[in-house]
Amino acid sequence: MGEEEAEGEGADAEAEADGLLALYGQRERYTSTMPLSDSWAADVGLAMTLDHPRLGFSGGKAFNIIGRVDEYKEERVRFSLWG
Repeated sequence: MGEEEAEGEGADAEAEADGLLALYGQRERYTSTMPLSDSWAADVGLAMTLDHPRLGFSGGKAFNIIGRVDEYKEERVRFSLWG
């Protein structure tokens, strides 16, 4: 593979990345906690709506649950959210 071919492939990859970002937009990651008793239906791979006016989600914003840590001593669950 020549140098010009490698540069062309780099430009193609950058264009693809720009296209995906334009299509799906910027994603953000958040951590949220809730009481253990309220979290029985929430699990990794499912969606959760975060409603937080100070963060600009006053109407609620859907996030994917990408992590869950059950903290039994504190009787709460910590979720990692992405969306």
